[in-house]
Amino acid sequence: MTEARRRGPITVAALALLALHGALAWLLRPAALRTANDDAVYLLLGRALRQLSYRDLFLVGTPVQAQYPPFYPALLAALGAPAGEHLDLFLLANVLCSVLALGALFRVALGRSDVVALLFLLLAATNSRLIAMAGNLRSEPMFMVLLALALVVLARPDPSRRSLVVAGGAAIAAALTRSIGVTLVAALIAAWLLERRWRPAGALALAAALTVGPWLVWTVVAPGQMPGRSYVADLTFEAPVAQVDVGRPAGEPALESTRSPSRTDEAPPEQIQSPPPPAETPPSLPATFARRIAGNLVEYGGRVLPAALELPGGSRTRVDNLLWLAVVLVLGGIGLLALGRWWRVAALALACYGALLVVWPYPIGRFLVPVTPLILLTLLLGAAELGRRLSVRAPRWGLEALCPALLAGAVMAGSLPATARLIGRQAACDRAAPLTSAGCADQHERSFFEATRWIASNTPETERFLTTKEGTFYYYTGRQTILVAPLVAQPQVDLRRYLEDHGARQVLLSHLKYDETWLVDRLVPLCGDFEVVHTWAPGTLLLRIGPASADRRTACEALEAYRRLPWGERAPPAPATVR
Repeated sequence: MTEARRRGPITVAALALLALHGALAWLLRPAALRTANDDAVYLLLGRALRQLSYRDLFLVGTPVQAQYPPFYPALLAALGAPAGEHLDLFLLANVLCSVLALGALFRVALGRSDVVALLFLLLAATNSRLIAMAGNLRSEPMFMVLLALALVVLARPDPSRRSLVVAGGAAIAAALTRSIGVTLVAALIAAWLLERRWRPAGALALAAALTVGPWLVWTVVAPGQMPGRSYVADLTFEAPVAQVDVGRPAGEPALESTRSPSRTDEAPPEQIQSPPPPAETPPSLPATFARRIAGNLVEYGGRVLPAALELPGGSRTRVDNLLWLAVVLVLGGIGLLALGRWWRVAALALACYGALLVVWPYPIGRFLVPVTPLILLTLLLGAAELGRRLSVRAPRWGLEALCPALLAGAVMAGSLPATARLIGRQAACDRAAPLTSAGCADQHERSFFEATRWIASNTPETERFLTTKEGTFYYYTGRQTILVAPLVAQPQVDLRRYLEDHGARQVLLSHLKYDETWLVDRLVPLCGDFEVVHTWAPGTLLLRIGPASADRRTACEALEAYRRLPWGERAPPAPATVR
């Protein structure tokens, strides 16, 4: 049988899986921007680029953006230039990026093992986190296809000069799409140095310094940088481990609300909380990094990674299932060594990416999404390698294929029900009324959207507000906001003066982001200075600095009532502990 005829059924199966992945991502796409906030910020940055600037239009003073790199907003700007902003067009681009990335990685895996390649594509194409991210307005799909391009063109033993140029360009583009892409640049340089490709390594280092370098410098020197608004500030900030979401990135209704990090199928897209105020005497930087590494290793190994891979029974709050942890460590270690022997640059990319995650001040499941395909491939390679070694003693059992098949079956036992639940929730969503349908948005989101409609109709366009969902709020109201982050990160900031200095008189409290608990702690002592403008049940409250004659007791009572509302599944998960 010729190679083409033997691979024919495999190719058909792969195309079917890629089509399934794309179809599910498209089916589960949101009908409107929700309350994740990042999606609105990306869209507004694309709008700013079409106006030949790169500013946060939603903030008072429209400062130059210094957190999100410009390549994904540039894609949105280019797509929106001919006919304006069309959400479905933007989402279609993301779906295509995800499909292309998985297809490219499958093509390389096929050169290693037919069984591993098909199982890899089966797991990646049906992973509900990858499906959800592909169908959302996020930068991860674009980053994932650039990552795949850089690695795939280097998969040959002796890549051409053109392949080296393409890989380097893709790595730089990835770093300008998501800042963590600098790890891909580092991986390529390391791989080329190990291969004694001195000139390509030096050329890439120089090109990255001239392109990515200015962006990184700007993120450091831009005014107003603080934890929650700057990745550099986050990296050097002393913050407790595991105060953020460990689960699903974005996509379905549950993804867009800030729902439960306690269930693997319903985690928020963005449960990232701004770091709490620092201690009076912060520990030294080495001690900070040592604590982070120790805590993050437990968090990622015991909770974040099992949740990202959708392993059945994987705990979201503590390491109750040490078996899965052992399986991931053993197969991951064996698989990374096997990947390094076969596809060195991919192993280095995964290692560099992981190294940055373990020194980050908090673990976050969304960061794992772009490398989830590589993680799945690594685990399957580890299972195949383990099976190959065991086959020496039991050659008739076909363990080299059986072991990865057993692993794939276990993962599918967790991922298929999660994907089915996404489809079920989407079926309950009325796409004609995405902001009011109970199937599309939970009660807290719906009350937030009610508030934005009221504010858009009943306040002047020049009115300024304080709210935690700045981008989403501006997208639906056209009213600029001021940042909550300084109030959270700096306890000494005078709230009343902060509002007055920025020309903001009104505060919108929702029940969508846990930062609002810290904001309310600042508001309660000043409640006599505010009056209640409007309330929307449950838990959405609009306050305004009131005149001297206003009845201040109403605001104090409203804030106390807000304070008593349980956050439940929206509260950050407790750190995982091995016991």
